[in-house]
Amino acid sequence: MVRSTRFLQGHLHSNIVWNYGHETIPRHLRDILITEYGIADLRGKTDEVVIQEMLKITDSRFQEGLLAEAKKAGKISPDYRLPESARANVPQRLER
Repeated sequence: MVRSTRFLQGHLHSNIVWNYGHETIPRHLRDILITEYGIADLRGKTDEVVIQEMLKITDSRFQEGLLAEAKKAGKISPDYRLPESARANVPQRLER
């Protein structure tokens, strides 16, 4: 379980990131990721599906940037669009 965002040096950043240094998690070790916006079951999924599932539980202020990076790297279909149900992942919605 992880918060979807963090403050670092006074700026908001996503905890869901495109890469993390030189770390790799093999497909057979992927598990479940939980943020305040939902649960992504990553077990046994392809890279493309893992990215789709992680984007669905990412803070919406960072989704488009992360999606663009994934498309640029060829990890996700160029015509993929986030479902409408995942586009309202903002703190104000949680407060309501």
